[in-house]
Order: sequence, then C-alpha cells, then structure tokens
Amino acid sequence: MRSLVLLLIAISLSGDTPVYSRHIRRHKECLMHMECKKGNKLIQSWEELGKGYWKWKKELTRFFTVADELGIKLYISKEKHFGENNQGVYNRVYNNIYLNEKIIPYPRGTVRVIRHEIWHAVQDCSVGGLYNNSDKPIFSKDELPQWSKEAAEDLYKNTSDETKHEEAEAMYVSLKRYKAVEFLEKCAEGKL
Repeated sequence: MRSLVLLLIAISLSGDTPVYSRHIRRHKECLMHMECKKGNKLIQSWEELGKGYWKWKKELTRFFTVADELGIKLYISKEKHFGENNQGVYNRVYNNIYLNEKIIPYPRGTVRVIRHEIWHAVQDCSVGGLYNNSDKPIFSKDELPQWSKEAAEDLYKNTSDETKHEEAEAMYVSLKRYKAVEFLEKCAEGKL
C-alpha cells in the first residue's frame, strides 16, 4: 500500500499528466493501467493548434474558457500511446482530453475529435459534476440518428450497450458546431 501511495505522489509531482484509456495499447513508456505520460503537450488556445484552426476560433475559444473554469486540460500526445484507430481520449480520472498528434495537421477532423471528447466530459458532468466515477447519456436513443447508432454498434461491438449509446451521442455531436461547448458551459453553470 505504501509503495502505491508513493507512486501516486510521484506521478502527481512529475508534472506530466498521463493518457489513460481502455483503447490505448501498452507501450514500454507506459505505467500501470496503460497510463502514458511522456511527450504530452498542454494546449491552452486555438492558436497553439495552428493557423488552420482559425475557422473554429470562436468555438475553440469558448471551449478553452470553460475548460479552464472546469479544470479540463487539452493535451497533444504521442501517436504511440494510442490504439490503431484511436484519435482522441477523454480521461474521466483526470478530466482531460488527449489528442493523437497525427491528427493535428487536419483541422476539420481534429475539431470533430475535440467535440467528440468534449461530449464525453459532458456525459461525465451529467451525473453531478466532473469529479465522479460514472457518466450517463444525454439523449434518448430515439433522439439519435440511425447512422450514429449503427457506427457505434460497428466500432464498439465488444462493449456494453451503454457505451455504444454514449459513443453514438459523441459521434453525432462531433458534427454539430457549438453543441458540445454549449453543453459544457451548462455543466460549468450547474445546469446540466
């Protein structure tokens, strides 16, 4: 027990926040539970993502503002920390979003991934704030388009029905400008 406490203290003092997801494969630089922390770059504004993101500057500025208020951080992480088709992760333990570095040159797709991961933060917040161990869907199954339900069923076939529903929501919202940010702002206001 003492060594576990010391490990946790060492991790918290290291300044590197680990990537953690069930989708990430183990790498030699990863600690227990596939926590990968080497090479994560903290991003605090849309400008740090690159000039190509100016089309989404208002939406991203709103995200960074509310994320700062809620304590959510956005990191770009090394590709080796992600699974084969994994582009982003919302870490419910640390309340952070991690983006696979390989998607950054593609602003439109990256913004969609950011919206998708913001939506997972919204689902986390929907059970009474970000500091908990659970989440829940926002929309009923009837409110989601068929394409998102089918895509989630295909991509997450080895997961629970609840996870498939949560992913279907995130896929749907990833195509909706401002929707994820608006709901995250409701979270910050305690109105979710």
